[in-house]
Amino acid sequence: MSRNAALSVPANAALSHTLRLSPGSKDVSKAIQRLTRQSLIELALEWTDRKNRDYCRPYLATSVDEDEDDEAPYTAATSIEEIREAYHELKGRKGGKQEVADRILEGDWRHGVTLYQLAMAETRYLLDHPNSLRWNALKLSRVTGKGSATASDGTEIIDDSASANLPRFHATTFVLNLQREMAPLTNAHYYITRVKSFGISLLRVHIHDTPYTHLVHDASGATSDGSKSVFFVFPDGSPYVYVSLATHLGQTVGSEGRELRKVVVDAVPKALSKPHNRYALTTTSLSSRSLSTLLSLRGPGRSNAVPAGWSIFAENSFGHDALDYDTVGSNRRASNTRASADKDSDTDKGIFSAGIKRMHGSNIKDSAATKKRKSIAQARFGPSGQENDGQGLERLDIRMEDPFPATAARANEEADQEDPEWRPDVKLSFQGSHVFAGVRQLVEQGVVDGEKMPGWMAGDAGVSVGVVRDGRIAEKS
Repeated sequence: MSRNAALSVPANAALSHTLRLSPGSKDVSKAIQRLTRQSLIELALEWTDRKNRDYCRPYLATSVDEDEDDEAPYTAATSIEEIREAYHELKGRKGGKQEVADRILEGDWRHGVTLYQLAMAETRYLLDHPNSLRWNALKLSRVTGKGSATASDGTEIIDDSASANLPRFHATTFVLNLQREMAPLTNAHYYITRVKSFGISLLRVHIHDTPYTHLVHDASGATSDGSKSVFFVFPDGSPYVYVSLATHLGQTVGSEGRELRKVVVDAVPKALSKPHNRYALTTTSLSSRSLSTLLSLRGPGRSNAVPAGWSIFAENSFGHDALDYDTVGSNRRASNTRASADKDSDTDKGIFSAGIKRMHGSNIKDSAATKKRKSIAQARFGPSGQENDGQGLERLDIRMEDPFPATAARANEEADQEDPEWRPDVKLSFQGSHVFAGVRQLVEQGVVDGEKMPGWMAGDAGVSVGVVRDGRIAEKS
């Protein structure tokens, strides 16, 4: 056997941060080319920071044979400080993105990019484009029961009321436990980091299809094209976990890839469990591309249980408890309404005096109707449903299971032959950049009757998929 032949051996340990991928591999080129010039420069400076140097070592002249550099497009630097100065110089002047990408792949990291660097690059893109992936919100709940902690039919008993007794999240311990759960099934690289701006812990699991390591330490090798990544978000002080649903950053994921992703999702609650204290992930019927939307509806804040018009109580807009709304809030609201009415009255008088000759009675009525519709929309949606509030839900899928409304003519026919509980198969799908902002605009324009509109159309249910029974969303967590 040739001494330089690549050798694949069984391995079930976590892939090392220092394992290198060829600069020409698909994973590396995609991760680098997606970033902007500014992000690439900042990423290179982050790689050369003291805390990351052990896992992101660049190509230096002192560590290579001089003969290998004769035809290289970039002269190898002699120190990390020299590399940092070069990227600071790039940051201080204008130029194209390709210039920075070429310097990274053909110059300072021509010998390969480590798995740690690739993880940082993909995480950087995700933070630069928070809507690049679709997320599914899952709830972490305790599994209760006697003995085996399962019901008599073998199903697990989930206790949603035990969210106060959630496991303490320690990043290092959790990653070690997760690696132990997944080791017999697949090789993977684990990268976890804190994102202070969102108040979350972000975990990236880079999966490989088989328990055989295909990665090498030098630029002559290539990585398996079957590698895939799954992201997990753990919000601070929240019983929810967000899992990336869409294929990661444009990669193609087949049926085998989906099974591997399922392996990771199933391993997460096991990694958080301990003897006699088991946990499971249950659906919340909510998915979205916006992390801020998920943090608003399934996060640590009070807005989880009071979406849409009810959110005024979460924000303490009235300065008192919701139970005192009728006695205190109504008086304060009445006072505010009178003051607002007086101000509007003065404004309206000025407008009326200036334009009385060219205004028609119908226009005055339209203006009053518009104000009424906006007032109704404000009552139904509260501060939510604003076009640029950063909490847009892109899709709402509803299945109607209520009986069809009876009419006098239909009632006579039903008395003879038809089923009085006829339930047509009706499915509704609302799609757009911000579904509830769109519904709110329809209410303000009079297209949708805001007074008769069901609460789930205003976002009261806080879900992206559900079944309507008796006018309300029946299936949600």
